[in-house]
Amino acid sequence: MRFTDRARDLFTTRRPWLDLVYLSFFFFHWTIAPPDLLEAGLGFAALGLFIGVYIFTMRRLDWTVLVGAGLGMALALLMAEENWGAAVFMVFSAPMIARLPDAALRTPALVILGPVIILASWLAGMPWWWIAAVLVLAALSALSAGAAARRAEREADAEDREAAASRMGAEAERARIARDLHDLLGHTLSVITLKADLAVRLFDQDPVRAKAELDSIQSISRDALGEVREAVTGLKARSLKAAWEETRTRLVEAGLKVEGDYVEVPLGPDGEQALAMALREGVTNILRHSGAKTAHISLESSAEAVTLSLDDDGVGGAIRAGGGLSGLSDRLAAVGGRLDVEQPGNGGTRLRASVPAATGDAP
Repeated sequence: MRFTDRARDLFTTRRPWLDLVYLSFFFFHWTIAPPDLLEAGLGFAALGLFIGVYIFTMRRLDWTVLVGAGLGMALALLMAEENWGAAVFMVFSAPMIARLPDAALRTPALVILGPVIILASWLAGMPWWWIAAVLVLAALSALSAGAAARRAEREADAEDREAAASRMGAEAERARIARDLHDLLGHTLSVITLKADLAVRLFDQDPVRAKAELDSIQSISRDALGEVREAVTGLKARSLKAAWEETRTRLVEAGLKVEGDYVEVPLGPDGEQALAMALREGVTNILRHSGAKTAHISLESSAEAVTLSLDDDGVGGAIRAGGGLSGLSDRLAAVGGRLDVEQPGNGGTRLRASVPAATGDAP
């Protein structure tokens, strides 16, 4: 912690150290009747002892506060006859107790403090005006210290909640980046791998086709850089239509027959982004795992929902893909949608991603 931060923490109302300035009242009597050497020595020793106990107990804020308050009362009664300013030690007992965070300890101690002050002072032979002054000052200082302590507790709780929210936000952002990187790059890297394998096989047999595949890899790689930036910055510029066209092209380039045409549907930005990611994840799984020859993509809308359907005639690879679909399910759930993946009896995989339909016209 920097020096300025330490100083700010020391001189804040949350800390009771500034209250020690009121110990200066101890010296008022000495301005009227200067002490001899022995009295001065005893006075400074009492001040040092009390300050040490005060700091110790205020740092702990537990049962030891009651011991410190008792010590303050004892010092006040022992020294008050020679120095009425010693009453400040007794006054301090009230705000010390008032700062206790444990109400079960604080409340009964404050309730009995007044009678204890009256009885102990009377037994010590203190005059009525001294007892009355101590009671009034103790009550006022207890109210002030208690209010400051409760306010500090509320502020500390608020800071803890903000810190927890900040940590949760950071975790959520890291999870988002990880999910987006998987969703955005999984498809692209799968296509790059397929095209690289194809280019290697064609390198000697059909150099022109191999070069075309390498050029395509170069183009896809540039797109991947943009996708990484999207994942890191949270940009969501790619539309469902763009994802549809891109994934359709990738499937065709991989040798699959693609059925289904894009249609305009009523979607909000979040729903559109979620379905775009669902389409990319589904196509990625087809390319990686399915061994399919045909893929069918369709969009259907109703008053309540828009559903993206992706079917293939492969071996059911999407279900085996696992992790990506789990993240996709979370993404859809975050916008009020759902994901269903199943294997029909005739083989292949059927993926259904639904999100709530937008009210009014589609954006």
